[in-house]
Order: sequence, then structure tokens, then C-alpha cells
Amino acid sequence: MIDKEVHKNELLNIIVSAIKYMFTKEIVTTVAFVLAVVSVFFVPPDNKYAGYIDYSTLGLLLTMMCIMGGMRRLGVFSKLGERLLLKVSGIKSISLVFILLCFFTSMFITNDVSLITFVPFAIEVLDMSGLNMYTIKLVTLQTVAANLGSMVMPMGNPQNLFLYSTSEMKISEFIKIMMPYAFVSLVLLIVCVFLFMGKEKTQLKYVRKNKINTADTIMYIVLFLICLLAILKILPIYISLIITLLYVIIFDRSTIKTPDYFLLLTFVFLFVFIGNIGRIDVIRHFLETIVTGHEKIVTFISSQFMSNVPAAILLSGFTTKYKEILIGSNIGGLGTIIASMASLISFKLYAASEESDKVSYLLWFTGINILFAVVLFSIALLLMEV
Repeated sequence: MIDKEVHKNELLNIIVSAIKYMFTKEIVTTVAFVLAVVSVFFVPPDNKYAGYIDYSTLGLLLTMMCIMGGMRRLGVFSKLGERLLLKVSGIKSISLVFILLCFFTSMFITNDVSLITFVPFAIEVLDMSGLNMYTIKLVTLQTVAANLGSMVMPMGNPQNLFLYSTSEMKISEFIKIMMPYAFVSLVLLIVCVFLFMGKEKTQLKYVRKNKINTADTIMYIVLFLICLLAILKILPIYISLIITLLYVIIFDRSTIKTPDYFLLLTFVFLFVFIGNIGRIDVIRHFLETIVTGHEKIVTFISSQFMSNVPAAILLSGFTTKYKEILIGSNIGGLGTIIASMASLISFKLYAASEESDKVSYLLWFTGINILFAVVLFSIALLLMEV
């Protein structure tokens, strides 16, 4: 009896701590929660609430976060970076390695995981090489690379996964839509390296010599392939989710802590809010009027204030033009520091480093983001997409 009381108290403490953390640290989740609660007063809970939730998106997100969390914890991505760095010298080549790593890995491991892995790595390498005068420029370009590389694949970022699942488009169609923007972004990133990085040379001796567990790595690769089959709609999503969770719970319990559960909660709260708003005729018609015919620009502008993930989820509830929302939300990740939550991750990692200059970072970050946004919207105009 005493043990049960102790467990109840522990559970209660965990819940209270999580709520406190959400209201103090997770602003986007908090706003989504408030919106959901307010909407409940207008549409009382009933049996339609269960239909609001996109369980496929949540299942895929949780599966991907577990797999990528496990692989990152094993040091798989860092090891890849180390091997590539052994072949380079000089700030331009070092920068290219880190930027291309963020660009291409974000397509498959998400922009968040890519930045969490390679931004601290880049800061450490530049510091040890005496090239930390380029840290702001490199971290900014890494962030842009991760945000724009991730737009090519459905698993690249949360809004892609949601829109891919909701629209039921084929993966070939998805890639075809986003590929022109990704290609232009890659070219522009390379140009930025040659324009903004110096000519300093260095003999890079930095090697962590990480040893990774081969058996665990192979298992996570297998889990990723199973997840990919679910994304390609060859395998039911719940099969991939169950297999992944069973493996993590039985063989790698520490990985269960790695997913961003507040992101999942944000999705749930937004689903409730959108579902309820859709049942209030006056508000629904008003939002449909604003969004219809202006999906990309409205999504882009909304992303600047609420981040591109909630903007995509929210606005997709009032239009069926998911292609436009997809383009608008991915380009919408450029701009303000909060336009993409991945950008905040980079900023926090940089701010925690020694001799960080937050003002200079924000100025440089904003300038580069505006440059990329202007170029990509110009491409959209040329493709008659806007």
C-alpha cells in the first residue's frame, strides 16, 4: 500500500514538473494548449473529438524520433562527420563539409537532429583550429542548410511528414515539388561559402575516435528501413511504430527519453483547435477567405510569428491546396529566429559557447535568411507557383 502511494506521488511530481516545464520553456506548445482549451468552450467535447487527431502523423513522428534519437546517441552521425573532416583543411573546405552534412543528412534524420549533432561539432572544430572568427557564419549557414535540405523528403521535418500524410501524395510527387527549391538552395549555400569564408588553412588533427556499437547501429538501420516502408505506404504505420517501440523498450530504454514529446503534444493541441474551429461556421469561413488563393504567402507570413510547423498544421485545416502550404511552410522556415524551431536549437547551441555574440549572430542570421527567402520566392514566381 505504501509502495503504491510512493509511486502515485512520484507520478504526480513528474506530471507537475512536465506542466511547469511546458509553461516556462515550451512556448509553442503552451500557445497550442491555450488555443485548444479556449476552443473547447465553444465546442464542448463529444464523440467527434477522436476524429480530429491524425494518428498516422503522430505515429510516424514518434517512430522517426526514436530511431534518430537512438542513432544519434550511438554517435553514428558524428562518426560520419569525423571521417569526412580527416580529408579536408582550410576554413572553406571545413565549412563545406559541415554545411553539406547538415543539408543532406537533414533529408533523412530531420533538421533538428542534424543541427543538434553537427552544430556543437562545428563549434568545437573551429575553436580547436583557431578559426572561431567564422563560427557565426558557419552555424548560420548550417542552420539554413538543415532547414532547406530537410524540405526534399517527407521525413525531413514535422510539417512535411504531416502534409505528406494528410495530402496522401506520392513520394515521387513530393520530391518533384520541392527539388527545384532544394537545388537552388544548395547552389546558393556553396556560393555563400566562397563569398563569406576566408582563405585560412589549418592542419586539422581533431579526431574523437568514437567507437560505435555495430550491432545496435545495424538494428537502427533496419528500423529506419521499416519506417521508410511505412512512409512509402508499403507497410502499415502502426507496424513500424510497434516494432520500434518494442526494440527501444526491450534493448535500448535510454532512447525512450530522446523524442520531443512536447512536439507531439503541440500536434494534438493544434488538431483539437483546428477541429473545433472547423465546426464554428463564422470563424471557418473567415479563415478560408483569408487563406484561399494566398496559401503560400499566408503560410510564410504566419511562420514568422508562430513557426512553420504550427502554421502548416493550422492553415491546412482551411484549404486543400497542400502543395502550396508545403512550399510556403518550407520557405517559411527562413526569416525570423522563430520561423523554424530548428533555428532556435542552433541559436541556443551557439549562445552556450564561449565568447558568443548573440546580437551579431541574430543580425547575420536575419540577413542570410532574408537573402535565401527572396531568392526562393523569386524561383517560385518563375515556376508560376505563387
